[in-house]
Amino acid sequence: MLAIVRESTLSAVMILMIIVGATILGSVITLIRIPQNFSDLVVASPIPPWGVVVLMCLLLLVLGMFLECASITMITVPIFYPAIVALGYDPLWFAVIFTINMELALITPPVGLNLYVIKGISGEKMETVIRGALPFVALLALGLLIIALIEPMSTWLPSTMIGR
Repeated sequence: MLAIVRESTLSAVMILMIIVGATILGSVITLIRIPQNFSDLVVASPIPPWGVVVLMCLLLLVLGMFLECASITMITVPIFYPAIVALGYDPLWFAVIFTINMELALITPPVGLNLYVIKGISGEKMETVIRGALPFVALLALGLLIIALIEPMSTWLPSTMIGR
């Protein structure tokens, strides 16, 4: 029992340290006005709004390959949110897209945390786990594309609940 408590404490402390670091980084980013400057840059750029969203999704996918979801969220949301609002997109729609991106990050190698969980439970080689996860990566990517193209799929139900 003591070994289990020790291991879980170490895992919890690692995650909390990542969150603390991301919080400090988020505060520094806000102090030096990166979100506002990024938002101004995005609005003034010649890239169409849908291109900006595609670039953000690609960046989230790449970050998800190397970082853990909580730190990605704490680092990127303060920067992306003002830009999404400035481009005229529904923030709820982008939140759904962001969440699907983070789910995709959980099963994308090399750091996909769910891959390690599956490996630990099944005892299979990592290569086997990754091969088994690839169809789900494709399905999530297809779902992300559908939700990105058809905005009401992600905003209809919440809008009926909150009366938007």
